Amino acid sequence: MATKAALGRRVVVGAAGVALCASSLATGLTTPAFAAPAPAVDLTTADAPADPSPEISRLIVAYEPGVSPVTPGGAATGSGAVPGVELSPGDALGSGMRTVELGDAVSEETAEQIAARLAKDPRVAWAEPDRFIELVADPVKDVEPPLEVATACTESSSVEPIARCYDDDNLDAGASLDAEIIWADAYVTAAAPTRLIIDIVPYVAIWDPNWLLRSDVSMATEIDLDSDDVADLSLRPVPASLATGQTTPLTIYDYDSASTRGDSCGGVLTRRTGTHRALPGRTYSWWEMSVNWSCLVGSASANVRLMARTADYLWPGGDYAPNSFDTQTPIDFGILGSTPPAAPTSVSASPIPAGLEISWSAPPTPPTPAGYTARAYDDSVAGTLRASCTTATTTCSLTGLTAGTAYWIDVISTNFLGNSVASAPRVQATPAAAQVPSAPQSLQART
Repeated sequence: MATKAALGRRVVVGAAGVALCASSLATGLTTPAFAAPAPAVDLTTADAPADPSPEISRLIVAYEPGVSPVTPGGAATGSGAVPGVELSPGDALGSGMRTVELGDAVSEETAEQIAARLAKDPRVAWAEPDRFIELVADPVKDVEPPLEVATACTESSSVEPIARCYDDDNLDAGASLDAEIIWADAYVTAAAPTRLIIDIVPYVAIWDPNWLLRSDVSMATEIDLDSDDVADLSLRPVPASLATGQTTPLTIYDYDSASTRGDSCGGVLTRRTGTHRALPGRTYSWWEMSVNWSCLVGSASANVRLMARTADYLWPGGDYAPNSFDTQTPIDFGILGSTPPAAPTSVSASPIPAGLEISWSAPPTPPTPAGYTARAYDDSVAGTLRASCTTATTTCSLTGLTAGTAYWIDVISTNFLGNSVASAPRVQATPAAAQVPSAPQSLQART
């Protein structure tokens, strides 16, 4: 299973389900450590032999502060350090990093040499191939955590119509405790149903307001929108010093377009302090991300699944909660959109004693409803509501109705954003008479 890691690269997750980076790219703007140099490859001769295994088509580059990434001629800044190789400016990744596109795909060895030459330009802070990296060994597990973590998710309620969580107390981030996520949850509140809120709770309460400013720290929420076990979007905070209650903007990086969505479509990261549901009875500090649903799925619908991620210099690959989309249960919201669901279809009613058994089909288009309400009226158009029943399935029973009296039935579907229009037209049905027990037969008196 592959998940696109933060900062624009893909990371292949191995059997342990934990991503592992071979350099410091995923954690900040530190200069990456390169492997031993491969045999030199001629990058300047037009008639040089074709690269034997072309698999890398771009670099990740950080320029020095104030340096434009594009030359007046439209080439990537620093191209002169790599003669014979076409380098085109790519997209901003945030935190001062950008992609630089190669004219032709090359092997990893060649890409490393191109990046090393580009990094010699004084305007370039560092450069590295955008490569695939695979886990080769399971991480060493730390001591068992002393924290008492709640093991059950908070159920959906009138306050939080949707709530999902992941208890991640397995301490799989090696020696790092700052980057160890012990709990992650995502929910929608009734007060602000158009916003998704994500809590990231670290193993160690982070009280340092400058934690996000460290060069070896990164944080993100990876979002899969099409159930292919690969992240489509990444929510990333802009590094800032945050006291309790202070916020910094979230950027939304779109992996498919390799670009950051506009300023009008973002969110905020807030540093929270207090009592979190995961750790009742103690004061703690955690991170809260908040973003509009419409920024994630637009006017369409998607099967929204989430993974939280943090990293530092002790665990540059980052700790994911959950550890993978396909081998563990992700924080899965099901098929959701930015609008209420459509109306149910194929409504039918069958008489039962003093009631009606109602069935219907789910809306033919997403988003998937969270529930349904069937309603009985005394008129085909307006009328007075006489009975209702609510369910998460596609059938329920209307009871307490008068036998022999006609009723008109419709059904609405609901989600956290509201109700659908009613199914139409209403279906007419008449409850059956209550069954009267028959008199006992063949009675015999005992003597």
